[in-house]
Amino acid sequence: MVSSFEDAICAILLNPVIACVTIYEGFAYPSRHDAPALRNVLAAAGFDAAHVDDDDMALALASGLKRLRPDLDIYLLSDRRVERIAGDPRAADIRRVLYSVEELLELHLSVLEGVADRFRTPFFDNLKKYAMRPISTFHALPIARGKSVFKSDWIRDMGEFYGLNIFLAESSATTGGLDSLLEPTGTIKEAQAMAARAFGADHVFFVTNVPAPRTRWCTRR
Repeated sequence: MVSSFEDAICAILLNPVIACVTIYEGFAYPSRHDAPALRNVLAAAGFDAAHVDDDDMALALASGLKRLRPDLDIYLLSDRRVERIAGDPRAADIRRVLYSVEELLELHLSVLEGVADRFRTPFFDNLKKYAMRPISTFHALPIARGKSVFKSDWIRDMGEFYGLNIFLAESSATTGGLDSLLEPTGTIKEAQAMAARAFGADHVFFVTNVPAPRTRWCTRR
């Protein structure tokens, strides 16, 4: 719990494990602590108390937090005209605006929803679903769902070592249920959008090298 704009900025910079922030209106800009070093850091980052009105303090803080930590989920509790705040372009950085008189259960459920959304893995979940489908494959023997490995008299121990799932998930096709890296429209596109949000970028592209199965991240702001 912090009581000022400056303390809030300091808190999220020093605590990378913070996943979400709830902003209550009615707080001051300066910290009650004498922290000249903090103010120098804030000034260098473009924060200036002279350019922040008391009425816009909450939105200014939300924008500042999101600029420093794009991965944060931000919630705002207000006792004013919530519809006006929600319609403000700066409110795009806020996940949800609630009336401060609402029960805390609403905020609690919102936070849980945000955390669950943060840990979703669209492509991996789809890959697990794809691997469990009862299908027949006529691809090259090394990647034909491991049949040639588990039935082999020579390398069966390799299959036992790696397990069945790694072979069930093996596929050289990026279409037909797994989306396409070349033109994603499904789970890969969704996963890229989630990665972009985490990095504060406009777009993130997944690139897979061949033959080494390594995935690289390419971000563009």
